[in-house]
This record gives sequence, C-alpha cells and structure tokens, in this order.
Amino acid sequence: MAISNTYVFNDFRDAVIKDALILVGAASQEETIQASDLQITARFLNRLLKYWATRGLHLWRREEAFLIPQNGQYKYTLGSGSDVAVSSYVNTTLNANAILGATVLTIVSNTGFVNGNTILIELSTNYLQSTTIISSTTTTVTVAAPLTAAATSGGVIYVYDTANIIPHPLKLLSMRRRTSGTDLIDVPMTQLTYDSYFNLPFKNGNSSFPTQFMVQSNRDTCDIYLWQAPDDVSVIFPFTYE
Repeated sequence: MAISNTYVFNDFRDAVIKDALILVGAASQEETIQASDLQITARFLNRLLKYWATRGLHLWRREEAFLIPQNGQYKYTLGSGSDVAVSSYVNTTLNANAILGATVLTIVSNTGFVNGNTILIELSTNYLQSTTIISSTTTTVTVAAPLTAAATSGGVIYVYDTANIIPHPLKLLSMRRRTSGTDLIDVPMTQLTYDSYFNLPFKNGNSSFPTQFMVQSNRDTCDIYLWQAPDDVSVIFPFTYE
C-alpha cells in the first residue's frame, strides 16, 4: 500500500466540536450545528485547552536554539533583541592577528557567510564585537565596523542571519554547554528554581564552564541566568524550548 509521506495533520474547531457532539449523541452526521450552540461549545473547548496547558500538555512544538554568550554576562534577555539566541549559525576562527581599527580579517573559512549577515568577532579582551559582513573570500572577511580592540589568531567568529533570532521562548526545557567547533560535545546543565538561583553566591563571578541556569519567563521576554558568568566566548549554550 502506498503512503502519502505527509506528516502534517490540521483540523478545524467546528469539525472537532461537531465530532464531539456526535460521540455523545447530541448531534448527527447530517445535522448542521446552530451558531448559538457553536459559541457555547467553543467556550468549553477553549477552557479545556487552557486546563491542559496548566497540566503541562502544551500544544506547541519543541525547537532547538543556541545562546551565544558575552564575556562576564550572567543574565540574557530573549525577545528584546539585546542578547543573541538563534536557531542556526556558522562559526570559524581568525587565522591571523588583527589590529585595532581593522576591517579586513583573515579567517580559516567563509563557509556559510552571507553579505549583510551579523558577525561576532572575539577580541583580545575576550569580548565579542558585533558588526555586519560587507564581503568575504575563502580566507578573508570585510566587516562594516572597525575593530574596537585588537584580535588574536584563533579567536572565535560567529555568523548568523538576523531572521534566525528566535522569539522569546514560552518555556525552556533544557540547556547544555558546548565548546564551539565540529565535535558537538554537549554537557547537560542543571536547571535551578528561582529561589535556588538567587541564593547562590558570586553570580557575577566568571567561569569557563557554567554548570547551572535559571529561567524567568515574562509576558514579552524570557530571562536566562547562567551560573557562573561565562568568560570563554567559544563556549555556547544549546537549549530546547517550546
């Protein structure tokens, strides 16, 4: 028997309501449901969906994203555009030192680079400078803004399309710690409650390997707190969210 290879199932509210009424014997297949009855049953359906949501049965898909850290920063706000969490990115490294004010950088590879994309460059101060790509070759990239400090060979570079910046998560399910590169070695992090996180000491103390995180969801944004603050920007944080 042939299969459709289609995995998407969509249904409509009124069809769900009519099927439910048929199941309980309140309607027949040939009957048209009155508008007043649809209004009443729709309200009960909405209440049921809200109840299921409170029980953890969220009707949302799970997605993967990546939090790109900043040196010494322990709080990240997603949904405001101020901090970077993206659905995909590419990374490479500098292949030569670059001086203060440089706009042409020598890189290991420009695979995945697109003119106009955002580029984050690790400076010798261990901070990431954000600018955009003007052009690139297989071994160089020209950026819009001059470097605000020197950069060292081996420093990490991230590139992403602003269209891949995620909206604020409804719920963050898990987070890992990953060293930037091709090995994709992830170390699970421990999620803390609100009280447990704020009872921790040295929140702004730096660590190359943060081990714990806490999430505070707001109406329009989502705050992620790392413990401790990362001081190695070549370590990123993949996470699963709804």
